[in-house]
Amino acid sequence: MAAYLISDLHLGHENIPKYRDFPSLEAHDEFVLSRIADTVRSTKRDTMYVLGDVAFTREGWERFDALPGNKIVILGNHDTERTSRFNVAFIESLKTVNSVHSLLNINGMILSHAPLHPAHLRGKINVHGHLHGDIVKDRRYFNMSMEQLDYRPWSLEQLRDEMVKRRSLSYVYSRLGAEAVWRSLWETAGKNGLSYNEYRAVQNSLEMMQAQQR
Repeated sequence: MAAYLISDLHLGHENIPKYRDFPSLEAHDEFVLSRIADTVRSTKRDTMYVLGDVAFTREGWERFDALPGNKIVILGNHDTERTSRFNVAFIESLKTVNSVHSLLNINGMILSHAPLHPAHLRGKINVHGHLHGDIVKDRRYFNMSMEQLDYRPWSLEQLRDEMVKRRSLSYVYSRLGAEAVWRSLWETAGKNGLSYNEYRAVQNSLEMMQAQQR
């Protein structure tokens, strides 16, 4: 059994082709659906956590329902804007949707559509969508929008590998930039009470990394 994560499918969204550079809505939807189907193959054993903004039309929801795997849906802003047409009961009635949530806490992760305020994390990471091509420059945030994942769902193992890599400040710097390193330093200092010399040593390391990039 495998678990996957993805966000922001935007099936049936008339304006999404121009933002994602597709010639038509049909071309966009076919591509999105085929990329997911190529990755999530089992119809019964695999579970896909979908972090919001799934579909804008009934046909979009039905095509989503026909994808392999069980689905756990986190509602996005576009999903809730259309509750008069596609309410929670409708989404829950889909054959392959196991449950629908606004937020979900699981194994030290908070799954949400939009990224949460850092004060709400309390030692957990935030796996989210909503930002599409943008990222939160903080190693505790993982953007699962399709644009970030080459339009393929990430497996839970891929996410865990990324979490391990982000323990390295040099990796954080290369992946998320200097601002993310500073946030990590403040987080670490707050938890562990770094001495002044320890903090300066890490600060000097960051300055060396910045110099090497120039």
